Amino acid sequence: MALIVAARLQPFRLPLRAPLETGAGRIVEREGVWVGLRDEDGLWGWGEAAPLATRIVSAEDAASCRETLAAWLPALKGQKLETLETERTTLAASPPAARENPIAASALECAVADLSARRQGRRLSDWLAGGRAPRTRIPVNALIAGGSADTVAVAAAEAREQGYTSYKLKVGAPGVDPGVDLGRVEALRRAVGDEARLRLDANGAWCPAAAKELLADLARFDIEYVEDPIEVRDLSAIEQLRELGAASPVPLAVDEPLADPDLVEELLRSPAASVLVVKPPAIGGFAATRQLVVRARRAGIGCVLSSSIDGPVGLAAGLHLAASLPGVLPACGLATADRLERPVRALPAPDRGRIALPEGPGLGVEPDRSAGFGPDLALGNGS
Repeated sequence: MALIVAARLQPFRLPLRAPLETGAGRIVEREGVWVGLRDEDGLWGWGEAAPLATRIVSAEDAASCRETLAAWLPALKGQKLETLETERTTLAASPPAARENPIAASALECAVADLSARRQGRRLSDWLAGGRAPRTRIPVNALIAGGSADTVAVAAAEAREQGYTSYKLKVGAPGVDPGVDLGRVEALRRAVGDEARLRLDANGAWCPAAAKELLADLARFDIEYVEDPIEVRDLSAIEQLRELGAASPVPLAVDEPLADPDLVEELLRSPAASVLVVKPPAIGGFAATRQLVVRARRAGIGCVLSSSIDGPVGLAAGLHLAASLPGVLPACGLATADRLERPVRALPAPDRGRIALPEGPGLGVEPDRSAGFGPDLALGNGS
């Protein structure tokens, strides 16, 4: 039996090496909060809440996640860890407000799972897999940056040299002419060859009419899918997406709408996209992601796990979850540690388009305390 005796919140800011231009705006840093739970033996389990400020649907931000977690944590003091992890598929760590605060709930669920796995001396992926042997290496796509065709070509050639076979390019950045984006995509295809898989992400930047025209133009580049070609905030927009997909020669994927449970239900009931790009924190964490993947596959929809340029704890959590999922695993969007200005030494670097799991029990990583700002908020009787 293990008791939770202390908890901690540590805010952080992680600058990116270079700004990332997206259809929803420019990303220059990642801000969030790490949450830690300590047991009576002095072991810590960690989770990360790092909402992306440009997310279309979610109302959570770094400040609200910290406030939510600070309100939840006191109730955990003195609780049995075994009670919090009642069932691995439905961890009881997430309070009833998890629907309104999925990113905060995901961080807390991760901290519980990490601590449980550490106590057992097991990798988190083994703990999540529930007795089934998990993967040890995760296939990943390269995230290609570059505002011009020339810079895209250089970045893509470097990624190809490193062994990647799947590539993702952001399109639809504000103020960028669609012709420039078409040139960037053409440069990417030329640089990586005909056999590579190309994924595009517009972050909801296009109107339906523009999206229809651009998708027709993009078809000649043999695109695996275009993610969030239009903004989807409500059910009427899903119908627009459904009509767009029916006319599109390129498969469509969705990401941002998955933060809204009502939109998820509609997407599963009557698919409007071929692929769901799943960012586990945005939908509530490990248990919610596993459930969504199972339901999507039953509906004939593919799933790709991805990150929001997360910090070390968030990326490690994504890798372990990906390793634990059964069935075919498409290349994941989890090779983003190199986007951060401060390197994440505990995370193995991609090798030939795959990332090995971190060594050690649990997540295999802990927060980079030098990256934080301000004092920790300690609760309970530990430090």
